[in-house]
Amino acid sequence: MKSYYYKLANLVLFAIIPLYCFSQNNSVNGVYIGSKYRAIIIEDDKFTILSSLYVGGLEMFNNIDPVIAFGRVQYYDSNYIELNSADYNKIVSRSITYSESQKSTIKDSVLLRFFFPFSGQYKILISIGNRNKYELINQPEIKIPKSELKDNRKIGFEIYNLDFIRNIGIMNDYCRITSFRSLSYTIKEYYTNCISIHIPELTNTFFRYYVIKGEYARIVDNDLEWRGEFYYLKE
Repeated sequence: MKSYYYKLANLVLFAIIPLYCFSQNNSVNGVYIGSKYRAIIIEDDKFTILSSLYVGGLEMFNNIDPVIAFGRVQYYDSNYIELNSADYNKIVSRSITYSESQKSTIKDSVLLRFFFPFSGQYKILISIGNRNKYELINQPEIKIPKSELKDNRKIGFEIYNLDFIRNIGIMNDYCRITSFRSLSYTIKEYYTNCISIHIPELTNTFFRYYVIKGEYARIVDNDLEWRGEFYYLKE
């Protein structure tokens, strides 16, 4: 039995060593430029993808952030790496703060007020419990009858970008973010009739991100092939 476990341990060790060694190899690090000036930046176990606003250098263009995706790199062997973007929705969710208050001017209702830096056209769907009940178009606040919250004091919401601009090129619109969905929030105080919802990370940049899950990029000599396009290492 000991011999069996010894052989198994050796097999696992020999499987891990090449993966570990390659993960420590920084030869994949660098800036890779695609045919449409899109760029993939690899820095150890992180990646960043820049849009075609990349022109001649890593710089801002007309005050628009060129980053359209970022996340983690996982190394498999000398031929492939796997790309997984960050959980953008979670990043925004962590920035949310709820502020409850009581206002004497509000009777028999609860006022919801949204504050976020996104400056485009938007739609907010508000749910009470598991039911979608209210819709706002380019309006940051709404009064909900208190009777609606009598049996269920949980509220949630989803904010949609109505200024969706289609992109042409290798990224197209595959897995582009079009909305932000919150976790449910339970109203804490019984006498609360005003809730301010601050979402500082819900920016115009958020709606330019792409979700990339389990996609492989092939390493060819010093270059990368991803989604059928070659990205050439910048000297």
